[in-house]
Order: sequence, then structure tokens, then C-alpha cells
Amino acid sequence: MKPKKRVFLWDHINYKLAGAPEPLLIADPWIQLAAIALRTKYIKLGPMVTPLPRRRPWKLARETVTLDQLSGGRLILGIGLGSDRSGEYGDFGETTDARVRGEVLDEGLDVLTQLWSGEEFSYEGQHFQLSRVQFLPTPIQQPRIPIWIAGNWPHKKPFRRAARFDGVFPQKSGRDLTPEDFRELLGYIHTHRTGTTPFDAVAFGLTSGIDKAQDAAHVASFAQAGATWWLESFDPLQTFEQIRQRIHQGPPRI
Repeated sequence: MKPKKRVFLWDHINYKLAGAPEPLLIADPWIQLAAIALRTKYIKLGPMVTPLPRRRPWKLARETVTLDQLSGGRLILGIGLGSDRSGEYGDFGETTDARVRGEVLDEGLDVLTQLWSGEEFSYEGQHFQLSRVQFLPTPIQQPRIPIWIAGNWPHKKPFRRAARFDGVFPQKSGRDLTPEDFRELLGYIHTHRTGTTPFDAVAFGLTSGIDKAQDAAHVASFAQAGATWWLESFDPLQTFEQIRQRIHQGPPRI
């Protein structure tokens, strides 16, 4: 796996966690990412993931290009369907129909990538209609900002969607993904890939930071299955000091 560092933030508007003693404190990830971009020089950054069906793609286009410009071309955009588990759709009067949200997601990706192009275009979809719009500036990264698509395996549609873009952030409802899951889902993606550009796959979890050999073996098992990045994923109930301590212990080395 690659040794360079990346920082990803959740994009939640509402988050409920069983067992939490009180409502969780939630900050806006886009303002946080802008602050990180201005205080760093080399770390890649982005949301993991932003639920595009509850966003306006033209607003997201402005935010992402601005952040790409601020960071000097370091943005990676994680995109997914999102979940209504915490009422992030239903509590705000948004549709909870997964099929409809999937349609909005696909149209939103089309609109977003065309807005990044800097060319004037019109769009006539079922959910979005645009008339002769043109957004400037364009992203620093060309041909566009990398897009990593999230999905819950073994549902196939998100992984066919991921095959059209630059990477995948896979999950599995009810349990953690195994290296065997990774081999299977990456094999499925690659049967649908038409491009020859590099493709990233993110495995995630939380290693101990103490047992270096065990941590390395765990991460290596995913690398051998085709993962290109390991993401240390912190629990929302962990304290700031616990997270800081784990960061100072350093990433797993393989």
C-alpha cells in the first residue's frame, strides 16, 4: 500500500449512535476540510463520503473546485448514496426511497462532472434540469477531481457505478469486510472497468498501534487482496486524546 497520508472526514448532517450518552457534536466537514487544506501542504483530503442525493450538485461543484484550488489539487471526492439510519433524509423531508436516491445520485454525478469541465452545457434529466450553465474556474486536477464511490457489498449497482470512476470505498452491512470480500468485489469491478487508469480501493478499520506485527499482518492481508489504501477509522465515541495518541503511534507498516 502507498505510504503517503490522507485525511478523510465523515459528511453527516445528523448522526445518532446507540449507546451515546448525549447527542454527538457534529461539525461541517467542508469548513473543516478548508481549514486542513490551508494548514497542510502534502496530505490528500476529502469527505468519505458525501451523500450526493441530499446535495445540490451545482453547490457541491463550487465547494469541490474551491477546495481543490485551496489545497493545490489535493482533493479526493468520496461519494455515496447515504443512509437514512440516523434520519438524514427522512427527518428533513427528503425521500427515503433508495431507488429514487440512486437515480438522483447518477444524475448528480453527470451534472457534477460536466460542471467541472468549464464548458457551457445544458442538462435535461428526471431530477435535474440545467440551461446553458458554465462554471469557472475548473479544478486544478485534470481531467477531473478523483471520485471514489462507496457501496455496501454484495449489492452490485454501487460497484458498477464505481467502475466508471477512480476508486471504491466498500463496506458491508452487519459485519466488517474480509480480504476475501475484497477479492470478490474488486474482481466484479474490474469486469466492468473500461478505462486503463489506476483504480484505488480503500480498506478501513482501527489497528492497535501497539502490536506492530499484528497490525502489519492485518493490513497486509487487505493489500494482498487488492486494497491500495488503509484508512484508520476512528469511533465517534473516542476522545480527542485517544485519537491524537493513535495518530502519534503512526500508521501500520507493511
